[in-house]
Order: sequence, then structure tokens, then C-alpha cells
Amino acid sequence: MITYLRIVFLLIAVPLMLSAQYVINNFDTLPDSNYFSIYGNEGVNHTYLHLSLETTNVYEGAGALRVDWQNECYDMWGGWIGMTHTHPDSGQTYDFSPYTHLSIWYYNEVPQSKSGEVEFRIILNDAGPGTDEASGQYEIWISHHWILDNAPGWNQIEVKLEDVGMMSDQGFWNPGWGQAAEGNGILDLDKIKGWTLEFSQGNALYQQPDDTVSGVIILDDFKATGVAPMNLVFFNGKAVPSNVNMHTGWSGSVEVTQEDDAANQGTGCIKWNGGAAWDGVNFDLAQAKNLMNNWATDSLQLKIKAPAGTGDLTLVFWDTDEDTGKVDYAFQATFLLTESEMGYDGTWKSVKVALSDFNRFAGVWDNDLGQMVDGEFDSTRVAGFGIWSNGQDLSGTTIYLDDIWTGNPEFDFVPPAQVTGVAAATGDYYNLVYWTDVEGENGEVYNVYASEKPITDLSDPAVEVVATGIVEGEQNAVHELIFPLNDHPVTYYYAVECVDAAGNVGPAGISDAVTNTARGVPTIADHAPPNFAADGDFSEWENVMPWVLMPSQNNIAAGDFTGDDDLTATVWLAMDNDYLYVAADVADEVFSYDANLVNTWWTQDAFELFIGLWDQNGKPVHNSTPENSRGEEPDYKLIFLQDRYYNEYKNTYLGRGSDPELTPNDANYYFEEFGGRDWALEARIALDSIAFGNDQRFYPQRGMRIMFDLVFHDNDGSGWEGNLSWSPNNRDLAYLNQHEWTHTWIGDTTHTATAIEKDGGSVANSFSLKQNYPNPFNPLTTIEYSIPKTADVQLTVYNILGQKVAELVDQKQNAGFYRVTLNGHNLPSGVYFYELKAGSFEQVRKMLLVK
Repeated sequence: MITYLRIVFLLIAVPLMLSAQYVINNFDTLPDSNYFSIYGNEGVNHTYLHLSLETTNVYEGAGALRVDWQNECYDMWGGWIGMTHTHPDSGQTYDFSPYTHLSIWYYNEVPQSKSGEVEFRIILNDAGPGTDEASGQYEIWISHHWILDNAPGWNQIEVKLEDVGMMSDQGFWNPGWGQAAEGNGILDLDKIKGWTLEFSQGNALYQQPDDTVSGVIILDDFKATGVAPMNLVFFNGKAVPSNVNMHTGWSGSVEVTQEDDAANQGTGCIKWNGGAAWDGVNFDLAQAKNLMNNWATDSLQLKIKAPAGTGDLTLVFWDTDEDTGKVDYAFQATFLLTESEMGYDGTWKSVKVALSDFNRFAGVWDNDLGQMVDGEFDSTRVAGFGIWSNGQDLSGTTIYLDDIWTGNPEFDFVPPAQVTGVAAATGDYYNLVYWTDVEGENGEVYNVYASEKPITDLSDPAVEVVATGIVEGEQNAVHELIFPLNDHPVTYYYAVECVDAAGNVGPAGISDAVTNTARGVPTIADHAPPNFAADGDFSEWENVMPWVLMPSQNNIAAGDFTGDDDLTATVWLAMDNDYLYVAADVADEVFSYDANLVNTWWTQDAFELFIGLWDQNGKPVHNSTPENSRGEEPDYKLIFLQDRYYNEYKNTYLGRGSDPELTPNDANYYFEEFGGRDWALEARIALDSIAFGNDQRFYPQRGMRIMFDLVFHDNDGSGWEGNLSWSPNNRDLAYLNQHEWTHTWIGDTTHTATAIEKDGGSVANSFSLKQNYPNPFNPLTTIEYSIPKTADVQLTVYNILGQKVAELVDQKQNAGFYRVTLNGHNLPSGVYFYELKAGSFEQVRKMLLVK
């Protein structure tokens, strides 16, 4: 069954759609000299432009611009003079992308004095990627018009707003000279900084006795016209385009899958595992799009496969929040997709909704105010689209989506070519990865990967993501190199893949090995601080390396700080088998906290610890939200306030509102502020208490790689001012996206299987597998072994039936002594066997787990 939806309803006070034109300048008055100037060689030898207001001979309106011009061939390449306009707001550009043509009317009152010598040019200054507005370096796009010989009379120049690749009067081209050298070579119509009208003369009269050419022209009604296609593609039936970020809000999950597709062409679809009420799938555009001319004519189309009982869904567009505050909200336009109209029955349905049928006055929900805020959605800056629950909980409901777009796009399913020239240059504690842009692609992005072993498969868990979405023309990414506690040599291989504008992924280019020094960073100590007491005396932490955060050195995730004196924080973390230990000593200009505002704790002085209690070695960063990352790899958000500590996701799971798990009245929690300025905290948190639901209780081991971030919220008495974070990736969305976190380790090494230093510098001279200790064990035990030469090593654990229950080591290792820890907390009591294979050497030993 195919359903076609088009519900027409009246909107009160909807403004009339503008005609598909934008008046750039009607010349009814002389242009403002603050933003319009004569440039070139005015006053040099005999070159000039004289501008005046013409009020008699006009094409439209009250006036026109009369230009009395003269050029001189003063150089071997000719001569030129022009008039240029720059956007009056230094931080803004013009958006010509909704239009197809530029149009200007002219009256050649006095044709040029020497026929064929001077051409009239329309020039656009493009401030797109790779340009430098601060120094006025733009890409220059020129349209050439030989009209200065025409007889008097009103005529129109109409030129296409597109790159025609050559000197022409039909469109624009980029000559490559006199402009930003690092530009992207694309006519970015949404980034036009200004425009120029120029009189340009060739070199035919160079060094001639009479080398000047003159004339008089009247210009009027300069405007952009025509409706350009503005197709928004959120999913093309195979992939999410490279300029779209697909994600859920705070619950559920979403992925591209090959499980099903609407057209049965094997291209796949989107699988949405539903979540909480009012949540859903979001498609954020990398750059807002102007649909002003398309909103009245285009439709949103998609296909959906949902089970009966799904309920109504809300289709939502939102605009940009220009001020990132509450004056200009990200207002929404919504359409209710009702189950009664759709008839969900587990088969594919087609949906087509006119954009004009969306309610552009839906406003937006303000979580702080707890209410809707009225406002009008702005179709000139569409920032994204979503499909949301209409208030019902969709947990446990799986919905499939396919072919989501507006307009009439053409689709490209051909992957780009392999990236070439992948290499890396070493810097101080970083490698600069670089590559060559793939030819024949426009609008593509690049993803960069790293591994400590040669890369043959990007899905290998040992391959980590360095950067994603690097736009064309940038051609580089920085890989920060860190190591536990001390500087240490590291070797990495790199891979770079190209994702074209349609979302097709090409084969990755691979680098050779690159060796550099990694910077030593603090880690989570793998033992309890000696004689720990939550009392504000930090002496027990003296042998633990701390993190020190200050605005001048670390990432300001949001807001602002006046300097290091505003807030500087020293943080220590440690773990043993039973507890997480946390301490923070904060120098703060003003301490401000109100317990009555605990439900908006983030607006006050607070410490926020994001932490993944699972070993990330060989595993990717989660794509599900932190709150939804549960089970064997749970992520947490721990909040430390003046009057309480609480585990936010656990608090939500239990249906409570910011209930404390620890307070300063408890022996395991200390918090003190000192005279309204500095503050300090210490806490000991049972690992048993952190896990909830189906979370696997965490057992720390030396060498585990831990995802985390440290975030300090600052309020200096007059409201929230800013957030200071350790992770350089944090853009104040760490609560939704673990890619904004960073990582550290437990203890002093990067892997749970590590070489053991022997007294006297002895080396392994034979293969051996030692008896585990302790034995019997519960739940942790250590296994040591040695290999005398480089070999492929596997250390595997089996139960008494010969079934593999754990793979502790599977990698090539150099000669040396090694040890690895087995955590048997999820294994039943009984006899187990562990086997070492190294080259041709094999040995098996027995151990006993007793719980």
C-alpha cells in the first residue's frame, strides 16, 4: 500500500512569498561610499570613473547610476578601473544560491571611443573555504561582456550564476590570478562577500600616442533572478551524504543497514531503534541552506516501514540559532504524520508532504523555561530535519526509513577514487597527516584513521579515528600523540578515505610507518591513594600525576573566561578493585552555587566527569549517546556539586530527580568552598554503586584505555559564564556524543598485556608459560610468559569442555617478558585452561576460579 500525503491548511499571518528575485542595487540613490568604492587606477595618468545620479533616463524606479569612464593602457597588459561593493557587515556574506542569474540593465549613452578595446566585467568575490576575509583575499569569479560598443538604448545583461570554466558572457570563471591561492576552486554562491563592475582594457594600445578609451554608461536594476534548485538530501537510499550528520537525540539508536530497502535494490536503508518520548532521528546540515524560493513549490519525500501501533510521528525542520542564545532560537516548522493516515502495518509506505504544509509557527521548546517559545521558522537558513516521536515512548520499536529528500535531486552511487599521497610529517607531540585531494570530486570530505600496526581493514578494532569530515582543500589533519605519564616513542600508520558529496566511500590510501615521540599525560592511578580520606587534605595524592586545567591552556567548550585566575582546576583520579577515587582543587575567582537550582546545576559552579568504564583498546568510540551506552561497555556522567554527588544516567534510570548518592555528611564525600572563592572536593565512590540496569560492573586493570573528559562549569555570581574541558574535542555536546571525549589509561601503560622490566636488564632466552597467580582466584588473576624472539602470540582461555571463553592476546610481540590479567567476574566457578602459542611453541596450564 502506498500512501500519498498532502494536507492543506491555512496559516495565520504567513507572509507572502517573495518573487524569485533579489534586488542587489536599484541605484535610486548613489551607493553608500562606506561600502562602495572606486578601485584600480583612479587618478593614475588619465584613468578615472565619475559617478553621478541619473534621474531622467532610467530603466525603473527613481534613479540610475551614471558612469563617465576613461581607461588608459598604461601597462604592458593593459589597464582597468572599476567600482566595488563589500557587504556592510564584516562578518556576513551575501547568499545568491537561491537564484539562477544576475541581471543588470544598461544604457550606452556614449559608446567607447575606440571600438573593441574595453570590456565590461561583472565580478563576484567569493569568501568560501580557503579564502581569508581578514586580509581581503577572496576567490575572484569573472563574467565578460563586450557591450560598450552598443548604440544608445536600454539593454539587459543576464548571466548565469554558475561556473562555466572559461572566459564567457554566459557565466563566471575563475582565472586563478589576483586572488586567494588556497581557495577551493568552487563558486560558493552562498559566500559572496561583494561584487565589482569593472572596465578592463587589453594591451593593444600599450605605448601608443593615444592610449586612452572613454565612454558614458547608465546602469540600473541590478538584481539576482530565477529559482535555483535547492535539493536537500538527508538519505539517498544508500548513504547519508557527507554534508549531513545523522544521530538520535538523547535516546534510541540509528544506523544505515543492509537489512531492508524500500526499492529492493540492495542499497540498504536507515534502521531507527526508537527511544524516549519526543526524541527521534536528526539530520544536521553542515551548513544551513536557503530554501526561500523553494518552500512554496517543493515537497519533502521519504519512505517509512513501521509496525502497527507506532503512533503519530512529527516531521520537523529547524533553522539556525544565530546568536547561540535565547534571543534567536532555532525555531521549528512541523508536520504531524498520523498513523491513521499512514496505516502502519510493517510494509513500506511513501510519504510526500508539501513544504508549504509545514507549520512554520511551531516555535521551539525551551528546556530551561519548561515551555514552548513562540517564533517563526526562517526558510532562508534551514539547518536540519528530524523525524520524532509525538510524545509516545518508542523504546523497543524498530522503524525503517529510506529515500529522504526535498526537491528533485540526482543521485550518484559511484564511489570516488582511492586517496593518494597519504603521509605524515612529525611535529612536537603530534603527526600532521596529509594527502592529495581526489580529482573530479566536488563537495567531498575526508576521514583519517591511525593504527599502531599496518592498516589493511578500517573496520579492524585496532584502527582509531583521528578526524572525520575534513573538507576538500584542507588536505591535512593533526594526530595528537599521548602516552601514559612519560614521553614515549610511538609508531603509527595512517589511512585516509574520501567520502563524496553523495556519501559514497572510496578506497582508503595508506601511509608508511611514522615514528615520533608522544607526550606523557596524566592517567588514572591503578591503586588507591595511601591512607585515603575524603577530607580535603591532598597529601595522599602527591605521587599521582594530576590534570591541570586553565583557560589559557585548555579547551573552552562554551562561554568565556577572563583568564587563568577566573578558574584553574587540578584533578586527580585513581581506582582499585572496589572504588573510584576523585579529587579536585579549584582556584576560582567567585564560587556560586544554589542548592534550590540543582535541576539546572550546569548553570552553576560544578564538576562533571564523563567516563566510560570499559576497555577501549581495540574498540571504536560509541555512536550511541552516552546515556544509551549500557551493558558491557557502559558510559557515565558523574556530577559533583557543593551539596551532593550523583550519577546522572542512573538517576534518570531510577526515575529520580537529581537525588544525591553522596553528600558532605557522608564519610566518602568532601566538598568545601573557601570564602566565596576557591573550592575543593574529594570522593570515594564504590564501583558496585556506579553500575545500574544491565551494566557490567567494572573491574579496572593496568593498561586499560578509558574514554573520559573533565568539565568545569563556571558561575561568577551573575549567571553561567563558561565551561572548561580537558578534551580538545568538546564543543559542549559531550553529553550526546562520545566523539567529543578524549581518553587516558589506567596505570602506566597502554595495553593490558605489557612487558615486565627485569632487574639487571635480563632478557628472555626461552619460551615459557608460568602458573597464574593467585590460584585459585576470584575474580582477577595474573598470567606471565616469556618469548625469546619476535613471534605471533596467542594466549587463550578455555573451559573444561574445551570451549574458548577469552582471547587475552592475539598479536605479534617482540622478545621479552609479558604479563596479562584475566578478569573472571562473568565466568562461573570451575576449572579452566590457558594456552600459549608463540611461533611453534605451545603450552597449556590449568587454573581454578572459586567464587
